[in-house]
Amino acid sequence: MKRFNILLLACLITGSHLQSEDTLKTHKEELITPSAGPHVENGADVFITANILYWKATQFGLEFAYSNPNNPHSTRGSNFIPNFQFEPGFQVGFGLKFAHDNWDVYANYTWFHPQNQSQIFTDNQNGLDFFQTSQFDQTYSSGKMDFLYKLDVIDFEIGRNFLISEYLALRPFVGLKAAWNREVSKQYFSNANHYLIRINQKSFEIGSRLGLDSHFNINSNWSLYGNSAFSVLSSKTKNHIHTIENQNLAEETLLSTVADKQNYIQPVVELELGIQWDVWSESEEYHLGVDFGWEYQYWNNNLYSRVPIIGSSDITSTNLKGGDLSIMGLNIKFRFDF
Repeated sequence: MKRFNILLLACLITGSHLQSEDTLKTHKEELITPSAGPHVENGADVFITANILYWKATQFGLEFAYSNPNNPHSTRGSNFIPNFQFEPGFQVGFGLKFAHDNWDVYANYTWFHPQNQSQIFTDNQNGLDFFQTSQFDQTYSSGKMDFLYKLDVIDFEIGRNFLISEYLALRPFVGLKAAWNREVSKQYFSNANHYLIRINQKSFEIGSRLGLDSHFNINSNWSLYGNSAFSVLSSKTKNHIHTIENQNLAEETLLSTVADKQNYIQPVVELELGIQWDVWSESEEYHLGVDFGWEYQYWNNNLYSRVPIIGSSDITSTNLKGGDLSIMGLNIKFRFDF
């Protein structure tokens, strides 16, 4: 009888332990946030993306001229900058989804190469002056600036899209950002002589990137979304500045050549708000999503160059030019899952 009681007690303890393990396992499964997809049936867990971009890039620090410099009775005048406008671009991407906790890996490439031009003339006696000159008793009758900006970016991220409530999904991610950033500006200004300042800046940036995507699901087809990302990039920048004088459009004289290299940290902030539409095939083996969003990007201290001061007694005298870059505009994204 004693042996039977001991055996019964052991069975009760074992059963209680197994039951507590099952309860803990069930409770743990309930705590895990379910995947928010999008899901397809019998698919390869692959998705591709293509974006149509219509952005406006504004580079600060490119003021190249001002009007009314010789009027001693007025402090009023105008600064002139390139005529920044909206320009097209594109983005393509490729992603994979994994069974491991429904993680996903995604990489995309962005191409954006806008070009801007500003041309100014004056007929009044107060004329124009330029920020790269030191002869304030001398004015100019005309000026022009051509500005070409080239931005190529690769983003790589690992994330997970999950539901935190019935209609709200979040996707935190971490990854890398790499950018090849080029700026070419040509500043022309004229009086009796003609001058050209040509600035070439090339930057390669790479660093860490993290962010959070959010979806507020209205129904199974429509949702509102807000995406954000923050990057800290290590930037290596090279500048070459050439200053040329052309006397009476006949003889060119190279006044100076300046080369400069800089290494610095560059923060980048990205924000996007929009609406998304999703649809599946009848067999649910394919998914198509379309995003209509408005995007903002802020690149801190994107311009860094030393520009020679024409007319200075020391031709090696330079103005330090610096400025942030802002990008905003339409982003239409197509996503196909199969």
